[in-house]
Amino acid sequence: MERARSPKEIVLEFYRLALEKVDPKAAFEAYATSDFVEHSADIPEGTRQAAVDFLAGLIQRFPAPKWQVVRSAAEGDLVFLHVHVTPAQGERGVAIVEIFRVENSKIVEHWDVIQPVPEKPVNAPSMF
Repeated sequence: MERARSPKEIVLEFYRLALEKVDPKAAFEAYATSDFVEHSADIPEGTRQAAVDFLAGLIQRFPAPKWQVVRSAAEGDLVFLHVHVTPAQGERGVAIVEIFRVENSKIVEHWDVIQPVPEKPVNAPSMF
């Protein structure tokens, strides 16, 4: 009998397929519910299809980004990712905190907080 995957494993598999393997449509079909709710202020409508379309457009604009999951944690049905995204080689990129809610082994909701990596941070420790 196969062991049930944890919410964290589900989210990391989703993230790899959607963003590292650049197939958001397949990722949402495999890992998200049909009534998935997107809370990102950058994605109109907040639907699964709107999230797929947004990511597909992002991939067209930035065809070779690097998505590095720096940290991941889970508590109950919530999974948190701390991610460094660089849209192109040599760019500072952005820091993203992704929050996913998983129910019955499917992603049902997503939130994010995005902050550009500053050229000259005022503190010594890295954002990552």
